[in-house]
Parts: sequence; C-alpha cells; structure tokens
Amino acid sequence: MKTRLFLLFILGFSLTLIQAQSLVLSHEGNTLEPNAEVYVQGSALEFEIIVEVDITNTSGNNIDVLVQRYENEMVPGTSSAFCWGLCFPSNVSLSPYSITIEAGTTNETDFSGHYYPAVITGTSTISYVFFDENNPNDSVMVTVHYNGMITGIGENAKLQSNAFPNPVNDLLNIEIENEVFNGEYTFALIDLTGSVVKTIVTNKSTLIINTAELAEGMYFYRITSSFEEKVLSDKIVVRH
Repeated sequence: MKTRLFLLFILGFSLTLIQAQSLVLSHEGNTLEPNAEVYVQGSALEFEIIVEVDITNTSGNNIDVLVQRYENEMVPGTSSAFCWGLCFPSNVSLSPYSITIEAGTTNETDFSGHYYPAVITGTSTISYVFFDENNPNDSVMVTVHYNGMITGIGENAKLQSNAFPNPVNDLLNIEIENEVFNGEYTFALIDLTGSVVKTIVTNKSTLIINTAELAEGMYFYRITSSFEEKVLSDKIVVRH
C-alpha cells in the first residue's frame, strides 16, 4: 500500500512539474534535474550518513517552502530524519513550519537529510519533496540512495556481545577487549535525534552506564580512539 501511494504521488508530482516549478535543487555544487537521484555512501559503523541540498527560488516572488520526506525503501532496522531549519525526530515526515526563500536567492544552510544505518549494511532510498506552502503544485523532488557499507574491518569493528544486558533497564555494562584500544578512549551514547546524552573519557576496559533516567527507545554508542584512529559502534535498546 505504501509503495502504491508513493507511485501515485510520483505520477501526480510529475504532472504538476509541467504546470509550475520555481524551485531548483543542487547538491555539491551541481544543479539537479527535477526528480533527480543522488547516491551517497558512508560507513554503516558511523552513527549517521548526511546529505545536504541547496534550494534556489528562481521566481520573482518570495516562497514559503515546506519539506516532505518519503521513506521509499528502508533496510530493516535502519531509520532516517531530516532538518529544515530545525532537526526533527524520525517520526516527523512533513516539516511543521515553512522557511521563506526570497526571490532569486538560494538557501544553502537549512536542509539536510540524515540516515541512521545502525551498523546494518545495505541501501535505503528516501525522497524529499520541497514545495510552496501556498501553492503545493510548485514543487521539486530529489531521491537519495543511502548506501551503508562496512569498510576497514581491521580498524573499525562492531562490538557484538560486549554490551549487556540489551535491552537494558538501568545499568548497561560495556566490555572492551584490551587489544582493541591502548590508552585513553571516549565513550558516547547517542539518541535518535543525534544528541549525545552521555560522554565518558576513560582508559578502563569495563564501563557501567546508568540508563535509568533515559527515555525508552533505541540508542547508539560509539567508542573512539583518535590516537589509533579506531571506532567501535553498536546499538542498544532502553526498556524500563
């Protein structure tokens, strides 16, 4: 059903392009054709893969622009979000407010798409539609293919059974094998909005993290050692 509705939207969207299009998108300095597809790659071990798009108002009038996100095909276990001025949680697909782009100007700062691979490889496809709040027929779309990959296993590895219990209620135990890191490293616990909720700098091989005050849901943790350029990451679920 979701795929059918999206295909119907694409058909209607393509027809409206014939009528009007005042918004033009660009990515990494390249102007995108309407309905363009962009391919981005990143490590599935990182917390997120980000794509940025510039929006140009080619008309002679100011336009109040809204953004709609469509998750067309998602790798199971992954998620996404987007920023339009402010960054919204994963359950928000339509920006709750518009941003005005003045006539003949380009907005280069307010939009970014965020994909959370959750240490899972594969490609997820997400479309973003930018449209005039006062004239939804004036719209343009870009589809982004996010490819989360595992690279450099020798230096970047997934922690498997080293975080327990998972799901966790109040106390999370993290064990790091001594040969992985030598010296000091940083532990960061990150929620789905990308906010770091806990940070610990230590040289201990065992950590106990208090999760009792955290809201229920999925989190990611990342352990980094800048000296050795190594990264370990995995996901946990807090359940009270």
